[in-house]
Amino acid sequence: MRKTIQLVIILLVSVNIIGCSQSSKYDSKEAIKKGDVVYSGDNVYNLDIFLKFLDNIHSNKKDSIRITSYTNEGDPIFQDLNFDGNVINYSYDNRYDDYGGGDVGVKKDDCENIKKERKKDGKIEYFIVGCSKKPNDSYLLIRTDE
Repeated sequence: MRKTIQLVIILLVSVNIIGCSQSSKYDSKEAIKKGDVVYSGDNVYNLDIFLKFLDNIHSNKKDSIRITSYTNEGDPIFQDLNFDGNVINYSYDNRYDDYGGGDVGVKKDDCENIKKERKKDGKIEYFIVGCSKKPNDSYLLIRTDE
């Protein structure tokens, strides 16, 4: 009887560990399918959604997008941008970064604009700028060939 109880406990713990580890992954295929702008290395998927968001900012139309990037280990990092017609509400969420150390969590700020910068290598980088908490800083959103 005692061995049976131990076996049941081990089985339940194993199932729980496997279930939790599999449900926490949000892979790039799923993110692309859900309409996220996925930034992985030098590849950007759903770039058209990002460019439409930029157009809506310039037209003062409300819009929101999610940019999902991945760590080297495959953990998702989310950047949510919600434009209310005036301000971009920016959220950076790296809670699922298993190797993020003590700097893991959700950071939010209100920002003014998105800046486009062409680099010497021909790549184009987009930064969110004019944020209220750190007005002199900019945060990379995506890097692309466009």
